[in-house]
Amino acid sequence: MLGAEILTQEGYPPEIVSAVKIHNYIHGLEPQTLLEKALYLEALTGFIVAVALVMPNKKLSEVTVERVLSKLKEPSFAKGVKREIIYRGEEFLGLKLEEIIEICLKAMQEISDQLGL
Repeated sequence: MLGAEILTQEGYPPEIVSAVKIHNYIHGLEPQTLLEKALYLEALTGFIVAVALVMPNKKLSEVTVERVLSKLKEPSFAKGVKREIIYRGEEFLGLKLEEIIEICLKAMQEISDQLGL
């Protein structure tokens, strides 16, 4: 909520402010726009980082879509991640979960140096 307040003060468009506010599931706000829905799925990026960190070299380049899907099925792996949010991606974006993971993983791999992974 503080981030949304700061963005408002800085003059960001309302749709950006709303997406930032809604992306944290703790607020109990349901995403409505495509931007809000995409940002709400941010839990996937943290999950992908967790998968990378258990790879031999701890690199995103070692992570595959199949590995992410496999780890999603393990309740004890990264158990703090709200998997139900990730699974809602299909409903929100109209894409298969595999496609969502592939898009997210590829984007993260492209900036892996900046992410330190």
